[in-house]
Amino acid sequence: MNNQIKILLTINGINGGVLHISNRAKVPFALTKADIHFQNTGKFYKGKDGNKIVRRGVRKYYAYEVVPCTKSIKLTYDAYDYMTSTEMPSWYHKKDWRRLTPIQRLELHLQRTCDANNGTHFNYSILED
Repeated sequence: MNNQIKILLTINGINGGVLHISNRAKVPFALTKADIHFQNTGKFYKGKDGNKIVRRGVRKYYAYEVVPCTKSIKLTYDAYDYMTSTEMPSWYHKKDWRRLTPIQRLELHLQRTCDANNGTHFNYSILED
């Protein structure tokens, strides 16, 4: 078992977010008699009086900003040997696995890893001995 690092994989385009405490947004709301009656009984309020506003207020929440994230994965020699071997994985349904070059097999495995981590694209580098 060889645990030395052979491949550095960087997955880009993963959606992440940052919560900004300084950017609070305020949303006004109003509750009517019909809203309160429906919440308590599950039935709709009948009559014109149902549109009467019972309570007004402002709800504050923190803004969530979506930023692109990256994920770095280090793969060992054993993982590299498996990914480039002629042993066909169960998820590959074409019969030309043995005709692919080792680099093409590796890129198929890395693309599957990228998809599993919800990334849009990836970069990799193979470290030399």
